[in-house]
Amino acid sequence: MKKINYIFFIYPFVISLLNIQVIIALFYSINLAQLVAYINVLLIIIGIIHNYKNIGTISKTASLWIIFYVVYYFMGLIASVLQENYLPFTRTFVPVIYFFGFLIFLSKKEHLEVFFNITTYYLFLTCVILIVMDFLNFDVDKGGVDLANQRAQGITGDSNNAAFLSILSFIFWLIYFKTKRLKNNMFKFVVLSITIYSLLLTFSTTGFVIFIAVVVLINHKLFTPQRVILLTPLLIIAYLALINLSDLTSGLELRPLQQLKVDNIQNIARLDFENVDDSGRDHLVRGLMEYIYKSPILGNGVDFYTKMHSHNTLLGVWADSGIFGFLAFMFVLITYALSSFKLPAFQRSIALSILITFVVFMLSLQTVMNQPHLVAIFIFLGYYIDNNYVKNHNNE
Repeated sequence: MKKINYIFFIYPFVISLLNIQVIIALFYSINLAQLVAYINVLLIIIGIIHNYKNIGTISKTASLWIIFYVVYYFMGLIASVLQENYLPFTRTFVPVIYFFGFLIFLSKKEHLEVFFNITTYYLFLTCVILIVMDFLNFDVDKGGVDLANQRAQGITGDSNNAAFLSILSFIFWLIYFKTKRLKNNMFKFVVLSITIYSLLLTFSTTGFVIFIAVVVLINHKLFTPQRVILLTPLLIIAYLALINLSDLTSGLELRPLQQLKVDNIQNIARLDFENVDDSGRDHLVRGLMEYIYKSPILGNGVDFYTKMHSHNTLLGVWADSGIFGFLAFMFVLITYALSSFKLPAFQRSIALSILITFVVFMLSLQTVMNQPHLVAIFIFLGYYIDNNYVKNHNNE
């Protein structure tokens, strides 16, 4: 009976993570892809019913999303009526169903461990697939070979989403190596190198910046005052390389879009933010802000911001459900951060790294909280924080 839970929850999670529904729609049938989506949601619902009377210890941190969802839909539905924005928002219930499903499923420690292992392996698989697809010049969005493709997109069909998964894979493998106490340094080197290489192929400015922040955060203990002084010459050389990155890569024959991303990193290092290309997102955000200004309290209705293609999850929540929905969203994120600070050094750096990755990508993506697999990983983070806090508290 225990293994049937893996069908109810792990199967839909993997389908979402590997973007199999989109692959089916591109190469087989849209109707079949929709059927797969319905089956996944049905499996989650059956799983909820199956486990309802056998729930383990619920994560208080992860369960805070209930507050957000209540405020979001309460304010959003009122706004939908008043603003007469009757959008087909029923699709927004899918991530909510996944939320409740994985909140229950991960309440059992044995399920949590299985989920962690599966997530670690399949995140790595997305990195490998990205590298292979880039070698073959295969583009998911175009459904075939695209010799003009300039940035690796992997199975997500989007470079930033692909970079998101690569960074998560890097972090999850660090947890894996720590918990499994693996001593094979060559294996560690190969695995982490593949995740980093997949990230580099995306040429994601956001991804590069987050990755540097994650590496510094996880290895913060290495940056003692004495070591910083000793490493000062290397840090200066590294900084000089960054502010002259365009010249250093001039001989690599990068494609125009790839060179643009390299220039972005150079401009960020130079603090020349005016010349950092945002791929038109600034224009989209300004367009969304106009609707926020028009209705800052109530918002414009559930799922309104996806119609605007704003590429900003945080402002999108405000546009949908007003200031109260936005504050509820920020309350959850801030509580995640504050709870992370209560953990021992390694667990704290891991939790904050995952949270920072999510939050920063929320500023450039509008799909962070409506992709089922990312919702599940966010719930896992809540359990990771709470379980490690309890474990450390008991040891004391």
